[in-house]
Parts: sequence; structure tokens; C-alpha cells
Amino acid sequence: MTIPNHPRRRRACAGLACLLAVVALQLLGAASAAAHANLVATVPAQAAILDTPPDSIAFTLDQPVRFVAGSVHLIDAANNQVPLGSPETSGDRTQLRVPVRGTLRDGTYLATVRAVSADTHVVAYSIRFVVGDADPGGLAVDTVEYGQAGGRWTTVIQAARVLGYLGAVLSFGLLIALTCTGRENIRDSAGTVRRFTATAVLGSALIVVGALVNLAAQGPYSQGVDDWSALPRLAGIGDTLSSPLGVRLLVRLVTAVLLGIWVLWRSAPWRPTAVPLLAGTVIGYTFAAGGHAAAGSDAAFAIVSTTAHVLAMAIWVGGVVALLLGGRRPVLRERWATVAVACLAVVLTTGVYQAVRRIYPLDSLWHTRYGLVLLAKVAGVTALVAAAFWAARWLRGRAGGRWAVRVELAAAVAVLVLTTVLASSVPARDDYGPALAVTAQLEQGGLDVRLDTTRRGPVVISLEPDDAARERLDALSATLSSEAAGIARLPVDLAEHDGVWTSANVIIPVPAEWTLSIVVDDGTSPVVTAVRYVVW
Repeated sequence: MTIPNHPRRRRACAGLACLLAVVALQLLGAASAAAHANLVATVPAQAAILDTPPDSIAFTLDQPVRFVAGSVHLIDAANNQVPLGSPETSGDRTQLRVPVRGTLRDGTYLATVRAVSADTHVVAYSIRFVVGDADPGGLAVDTVEYGQAGGRWTTVIQAARVLGYLGAVLSFGLLIALTCTGRENIRDSAGTVRRFTATAVLGSALIVVGALVNLAAQGPYSQGVDDWSALPRLAGIGDTLSSPLGVRLLVRLVTAVLLGIWVLWRSAPWRPTAVPLLAGTVIGYTFAAGGHAAAGSDAAFAIVSTTAHVLAMAIWVGGVVALLLGGRRPVLRERWATVAVACLAVVLTTGVYQAVRRIYPLDSLWHTRYGLVLLAKVAGVTALVAAAFWAARWLRGRAGGRWAVRVELAAAVAVLVLTTVLASSVPARDDYGPALAVTAQLEQGGLDVRLDTTRRGPVVISLEPDDAARERLDALSATLSSEAAGIARLPVDLAEHDGVWTSANVIIPVPAEWTLSIVVDDGTSPVVTAVRYVVW
């Protein structure tokens, strides 16, 4: 096979090769996963009251994760650490079991562990249980907490990601935009050359700084260290560097350094060459593979899509930067318009695809943090497109358009910031699970049924009969079932307190339509009522 000599054909072949390389990498290493691993079983069970102490603690999840080294703790009611043995992880990385070495006296205990999910978010899991004759009060606790590593580290990682995005725009985004529009668009002056070169080098430096900060912050973030001194101490840096995320950050860092050196070495780095496209593909891949795209059954395609999204956005905004730094408007008129429209098409297509993956059901769009931030990003992109169309007036030689280019750039920066917030937020489909409150009608009176969440995983069910039903109430029991999930019966243990029956140790393992069957016994003839609801 011969390589085409025409520069445009060579660039097209280089782009196709980059795309195929990303696809190959994903097909070789991708695994199905949801955005966050859900807790499906624990030993002991949540809120269990045990006659004898357990000899081990175990957490079982519904998908592979990376358990954070040293994050397993067992604490008694006096906040004393109980000695534990060496943790054992199952071959499929879905279960962690750790032996209990210390003596568990009668009392209440809290077991915790931290894990890094497929999209690099940290998830904390915890269970409480009672041994022997002890007060079980205070056993109600969230067994899953997303990203509970201290808000400061989330903010630091977000800032590092913003630096990376800005660097992508100013480095390979700018260079590819200049290459696509042609050398004749550049004013032949030493000042213009210096501005473009300095901007591209600055962009590479921002990517390097962002990657370094991200590497330093990942350890404290995953370990939950709430202390600024952990940053200069590089806490957990060894575990980070040996993780897939650490490897991707190192690849991003090295690629950015090489790109910066190449820019300094070239007298005119915008001349036709595949180097910026190759560097941009690699860097874009490291962003995509370390975010929400890496989770899900279609992770391979999603990472390719997100890589294209990052590239297109960087080229689009890089072109806007090129307009402000200095270009020849008459020549830019046709070529840049074509490039900008192509980038816009890629950004919108891949963005809609990613939104469909992460937004479900539609109500989650305005009932979750992720959905609200996404709506804000859509508004920002709309403003960006409007400013771009107005800026086209300037490219046609009309007055009053240069301010629109500045507005376009400001809107682009806002969109990049919102993109960073989205990357650190739990996807809507993994966060949506509104509480449920309904009234089940009985022959006489009614029964208020409340669920604290309709999200799969741990749930607290409360049953409160009204006055008419309470007069005839002798006993109350409940079970869960799901024909869609193939679960015929899931027992619900209820305890009565002040006229309210509350469940303990109920974990819904899978999303599906479920039925809560309630048996109300008045001492003569039991009455059965049911509540059907959807678990997300």
C-alpha cells in the first residue's frame, strides 16, 4: 500500500489511523461496567444483630472496582480501630474480604472501605452491625457515599482538569485549526509567529501542570485524607502511578512535553503535519478513558466518541483563539467556516450521544445535579454557537464582529468549566432515585408507605397505619418481589417503634419493577395489599 503524497490525504490517513488506534485499544481492554459499582451484599449484613462476632468482613459489588489500599477499617463505638488481616480481593475485583484479627466485644461496629469505580470516581461503602447484647441505636446509615474524599480534592482535580482542557485548546487545538485553514491565513510577521508559538507552548505547559496536579491529588482523594499537607507529601502516589488512571496521566504528561518541544523546534508549527493531530488524539483519549465514557457496556464506542468530542471542541475553540491572535480575514472566510461547522457537528453529535448514555429517565435531567449542570452546558453551547454565527460577520469583512469572537471565546471557557464539573459529577442515571410516598388502602383505613430512595442498593422502608387501621392491627409483615428481575421473594425485616414499622438490612440488588407486598393481620383474617414501583 502506498501512502498518498498530497498533504490533505496524508492528514486524512493520519486521522483515520488515530481513530482506529483508539478503537483497537478499547476493544482489547474494555469491560462492561456501570458508572458506579453498587453494593449488592455485605458480611455481616447492614444493621445485623449478631450473637457471635464475625471472623471476617466482606463487601460484594455488582462490577469490578479498584479497592483503595489501606482503606478498610473496622471501628467500635468508642472510635477504636479493630485489628484486621490482609485484605483479599476476588479475581473479578467485585468482592473484598478481610479477616478480623482483634476481639469483638459486645457493641456496635462500623466497617468502611473505599473503591475507585470505572470512571475514576471514589465511592465509600460502610456498614454498621451489633455484636451481642448492645444498644442497636444509630444503625441507620448510608452504606454508599459517592466521592466522599473531602471537597477540597474534588476541587483541586477539577481545577487540574480545567487546566488540561485549556491547554488542549491552546496547543494542539490551535495548531490543528491553523493547519486546517492553511498557512496563507497567517500574517507573515515575526510577531505573529512568536504569538502562535508562545501560545502553543503555553498550552502544552498547562496540560503538563494539570497532569502533575492531578497525579498529586489522586492519592489524598482516593484515601479520603482531609489535609492539605498530603499534596506536597505526594500521599498515595505509588498506588496512583500503578493504576490505569496514573498511567494515562503519565502518557498525557509525556505527550504534552513532546508536543511543546516539537513546537519550539519547528519554525512554523502550523505547516501541514500530522504531529498535532497525533498528540491531540492521544491526549483526548487520556481524558476520555479517565471519565464517564469508560463506564458502561458500550465503553469502547463511548471512549472513541468522547475522544472525538475533545478533539473537535479543542479545534473549534483553538480556531477562535487563532482569529484573535491574528489571521487574514479574507482567506479565512471560507476555510474556517467549513472547519468550524464540521467541528460543531462532531461536538453536537457526540455530546447528544453522551447525554443519552448518562440521562435516564428524562426526569433525572432536572432532578439531579448532573442533569442541571448539563442544562447549563447546553445553554453555554447555545450561546457559543450564536456568538460564532455573529462572528462570521467579521470574517465577511463587516464591522462589529470582533466583539462576538471575544464573546465566543468567553462562552467556550464557560463550557469547558461546566464540562469539568460534569466529569466530576455522578451521572444522572446513577444518581436518580427519588423517595417514594404512597398510601396503601385497606378494608378499613390506610397504610402510609415510604421509601427513602428508589435507587438500587440499600433502602429503608417505613410503614405507618392511620388511626382507623391501627385500631384493628395485630401484626404487620412485608416481602419484596420482582418478576422482571426473577426474584420471587426478598424478606423484609420490620421493627415497630412509636407506631411506625421500619425495615432493616434491605438491599435491592437490581433495577426493575418491584412489588412490596404487605400483610396486615387483625387477628382474624389477614389482609394483603401491594405497592408496585420502579427501582432505578
